[in-house]
Amino acid sequence: MNKKLLAMIVAISILVSIGTAVAAPAPPTVVLPVEWTGQGTEPTNVDCTDPKFGAPGTPGIHWIATGHNKFYPATDYVLTINVSGVTVETATPDNLPIPGSAVHFYTDYYDFDNLEATLTFTGAMNDNANVVISHYCPGEDVEIPEFPTVALPIAAILGLSLIFMRRKE
Repeated sequence: MNKKLLAMIVAISILVSIGTAVAAPAPPTVVLPVEWTGQGTEPTNVDCTDPKFGAPGTPGIHWIATGHNKFYPATDYVLTINVSGVTVETATPDNLPIPGSAVHFYTDYYDFDNLEATLTFTGAMNDNANVVISHYCPGEDVEIPEFPTVALPIAAILGLSLIFMRRKE
């Protein structure tokens, strides 16, 4: 009888230990703001066709924050843009991040010389958290033609049409 009882206790303890999974340790996290380190300002990242900037050629910057923690996801992301130490814009994510994915932000375009960006959040991100520029558009230079360039052809067309109308009469 004791052998049967002992065997049952062993079997139950094995079943309990199988059902109790040991949780994987959480990855190292960062809870401090994440600072932009200048990544993504290369001329090869110019793209003025992104519809999220508005009409083609509209200036803008597409920022990406990586390192979203899928075990303990952060919330309340805010990207603060400073130029020469003065806050000029704050942006919230363009997407609701899927755990483990990147967080996207769209802001106006600013010259990179004195640009700073800081990502703040509630919770934690992975220790490899980073803020980079995916692509940007400084704006396309649209030249407005000078008055004579427009007025002379229009005056010539009107003059010719008056001459031909007079000939018909």
